[in-house]
Amino acid sequence: MKTNVFFITIFFSGLLLFAAQERSTTGMKIIVVVDAKANVISNITPLDTFQKMMVSEVHEQFPGCHFYIGSLKGNYDLTDTEVIPAENATVVMYTEREFFRSGDFLDAKTLGKGDNFRLGKVMSIVTSNKKGELCLKIEQS
Repeated sequence: MKTNVFFITIFFSGLLLFAAQERSTTGMKIIVVVDAKANVISNITPLDTFQKMMVSEVHEQFPGCHFYIGSLKGNYDLTDTEVIPAENATVVMYTEREFFRSGDFLDAKTLGKGDNFRLGKVMSIVTSNKKGELCLKIEQS
């Protein structure tokens, strides 16, 4: 009997560990962090985590960056403050919805369908670019 309880405990522990490593969503709200100097997306953060931070903490952690509201659909890995989209996930960045409005920075008009774009730690491809909405599909993770 003790052996059965032990194996059942190990089995469920393994399931919990596996579930914590990769997550899936039909729509997660995110903040896309754009490095102003390098003109690249340096980080993706969950919106709820970002909202809990004080403005001074945000600017200390991400100096010289702009913050855009977006959404993520598909699989992703999650660390304390970063979302890492998995291959074939889709990120939508609302280029006209900056979280801390500081003027237009990212000129999304220059990006066309099929363009490659670095998205933090992964590469993506532009699937569409409508007014105020840049859709990116993750190519490799």
